[in-house]
Amino acid sequence: MAAIEVRPGRSGPLALCSDGLAGTWPDWLPLADALPGVRLIAVVRQNPELDDAAAELAAALDTQQADRAVLIGHSMGGFVVEATARLWPERVSGILLLDGSVTPADPLVSALDRLGGQVLSATVARAPALARIAGGVKRAFEPAEVRHDPERRRLVDPLGAQPAQWGVIARELTAYADWAARLEAIRTQHPLPPVPIHVVTAHQGVFRGWVRRQAGFVERLRADPGGPTVHHHIVRSGHLVQLAAPEAVAALAGDLWD
Repeated sequence: MAAIEVRPGRSGPLALCSDGLAGTWPDWLPLADALPGVRLIAVVRQNPELDDAAAELAAALDTQQADRAVLIGHSMGGFVVEATARLWPERVSGILLLDGSVTPADPLVSALDRLGGQVLSATVARAPALARIAGGVKRAFEPAEVRHDPERRRLVDPLGAQPAQWGVIARELTAYADWAARLEAIRTQHPLPPVPIHVVTAHQGVFRGWVRRQAGFVERLRADPGGPTVHHHIVRSGHLVQLAAPEAVAALAGDLWD
């Protein structure tokens, strides 16, 4: 487990961040700047199993000498945050899910995820030239706010094109369906802790299927005997909402640290 302090030298309440698929720790810099009174720690996953990833997140609390923290998960990192909160409820003071992955996964989507991971592992992760091409593809799907901002582009561009990074992406893409199934099993045995939960859904205001899936997910969380769950929408934002709309995220979820 690697725990990276996003903006070093800060004091204040602690938040542990778990990246989504293809995410890298600099993705959290804009949110850290929007939350100047919070210490954001990006926890870099180093194990392919969901339980191990959750254990890494919990262990980061010990490295920071903290009993509890707010957990922030983006996309696939939402799986990790929810699993951690359910398995170590006493270590969690709040939950923030940013366009988090939703279970159960569609069987066809799961099959495509596995195939995509296998293909990526066999090609891009082992070929630097293809990794650079894949980095260009990744950039094409990032929000305009990131593509057109030289500072944010500088932060994420080199990391997204590294073969080693794409190897991690391939591994997690292959395991996506397994993580979804494992989280479903954890949910049946471990309730959420009684802490505030904020779910942020980002969308462009066009395709509503993702919004409906997120709404269904929120209802599942509200049916759990955990804390109050609030659902927010950030329109005209890409999936990397912590990069595209950090100020909006900070404004919506700032009460997690009150």
